Amino acid sequence: MKDFNKSIELDPKDTDTYGLRGIINARLGNNQEAINDTNKALELAPTEDGPYYNAACMYSVLNMPDKACEYLKTSIEKGYKNWDWITQDKDFDNIRALDCYKAIMKDKK
Repeated sequence: MKDFNKSIELDPKDTDTYGLRGIINARLGNNQEAINDTNKALELAPTEDGPYYNAACMYSVLNMPDKACEYLKTSIEKGYKNWDWITQDKDFDNIRALDCYKAIMKDKK
């Protein structure tokens, strides 16, 4: 976490660092910090697919499946196409059996 904090201190516009720190905060149970980091990444890069993908991961880790699916769908709409990674990403383990995830991933490979 110290490395993420230092990275943001050095480059406060690095959306990847905010997104990844958000996922780590979610795993640590720091829910509000996770959401804040994710929102900051989305604010900094609203047209990029990466922050939306990280938001999907973070909301999945927080066990908020509807939001996870919403952000995963948006990341794909914005250009995220790494289907193999999506199917392997452990952050989505708790939503893979859900209809929303199946609908998003239907015919994507």
